[in-house]
Order: sequence, then structure tokens, then C-alpha cells
Amino acid sequence: MAPLLFIVGARENDAQRMTEAARGLGFSVTATEYKPATLDDIERSRAAVVMLDLGSPPGGEEVLCRQIARLSRPVLLLALAANPEQAAAALRAGATVCLTHPLDPSWLAAQLSSLLRLSKAQEGAGQADSPIIVRNLEIDPGRCEASIEGQRIPLTPTEFRILACLAGSPGLVVSGHDLAEEALDLQLPEQEAMDLLKVHVYRLRRKLGQGGADPWVLCNVRGFGYMLERRAATAKPAQAAPVGVSEAQRRSA
Repeated sequence: MAPLLFIVGARENDAQRMTEAARGLGFSVTATEYKPATLDDIERSRAAVVMLDLGSPPGGEEVLCRQIARLSRPVLLLALAANPEQAAAALRAGATVCLTHPLDPSWLAAQLSSLLRLSKAQEGAGQADSPIIVRNLEIDPGRCEASIEGQRIPLTPTEFRILACLAGSPGLVVSGHDLAEEALDLQLPEQEAMDLLKVHVYRLRRKLGQGGADPWVLCNVRGFGYMLERRAATAKPAQAAPVGVSEAQRRSA
């Protein structure tokens, strides 16, 4: 599911710039004027980031910042201020970051990108010790191991990181670029990332099959990336070795 940016009280031009920048980064966006039920709306929305124009409501900026910062489900707050003094007050009241007028689109995009990374890191930290089960495959990020019915699968660190990245969002496709960046710490064009990953994925599927899992739980969505498929497959395609994997490498996988 796409992370949500909840915009409160922004002027039309500012809201449009924010929406364009946020959608370019993969956010979905909700924009609204301030009203008494705004805090409840934010909490129900499960927004990852809230953007608050400090003119909404007039004179109540610090109070609203504190209220948002104290929601039972914490959110990251980006405040839009009229001047540095107002920005400083908002930061003291609980804002995560603060921008001032005039709003620069490139700087806004950079701040949203930073907040998105922070949101993912917080979400990942909250789930770090919780095992994830997809069909009969259990991935335990806290112990850095995967198992089938209690039997540990001997994965390399790279293989486990790939599996753990996909387990973070089972049933959702992760692009080759994002998977290589998160699991391998490499920033590559999509095709280069997929070419590199397919060798690791081949070996990972083989080990899953040897351990008693359906190797095609790790699914290639052609043209988009990989995902962990939560649904049982009706048919299993023959697994061909990717280019660059020798017979000796296959035997040692």
C-alpha cells in the first residue's frame, strides 16, 4: 500500500506542488482544510506524513503541532511556516521538519523523500522482531533466518536480505531497483538490477525447494520486479538457470 501524505490547510498552489512532488515519490495524497475533526481524520487515515500549513487554524499552530505529535499512532509532521521564527516554534512543538515560504519544489521533494525513508525505517524497526509467515515459510528478521516447519534454511546473508525485503510487503511487487538498493546496497538501473538479482533469486528458490517450501513463493512479476506470493500456485513453471550460472555454481547453491 502506498504511504499517505495528509495535507492540512495548504493554499491551493502549495497543495498542488506538494501533491505533485509526493505522488512522484510514491505517496497517495489527501488534502483538506482544517476543521475540529481533523485530528481524528488523521489518526483514522494512518498517514505516514502530515503536512500542516501553520496558518491553519490562525493562532493555533503550536497547539495543533503538539496534538499531532501526540497522536496514539505517531506520524511525521512537515510544517509550512511563514517565517523562521514560526518554523522554530513549530519544531519545538513537535514538527519533524519545517519549510518556509516561498515553497521550492525541489527542496520540498527532497524533504518528502527524507521523511519517506524515515517512515520506512520506523515501520521496519517496529516489525524487526516479529517473524513473518508466508504460506509455510517463516522469515524471522530478528534472528536473520528463514525456516520451514521449524527447519532452518541455510541462506547466505545476501539471500536472506532479499527474502526479508520481500517479506516486508508480502503480496506486493518490489522493483528490481528498490530490491537491489535495500538488500544489496547498490543503486542500479532497473534492468541491471534485475540481471544481478536473478542469479541470487535462482539460488534462493532452489534452497526454498530443498527445504520443503514452494520455490515459486518467490515470484517474478515480469516487467515490474519480485514479490512473495501469498496465494498457493496452481502450476509451477520449470525453473531454468539464469545466464551466468554455471553447472558448478548450481551444484554449490
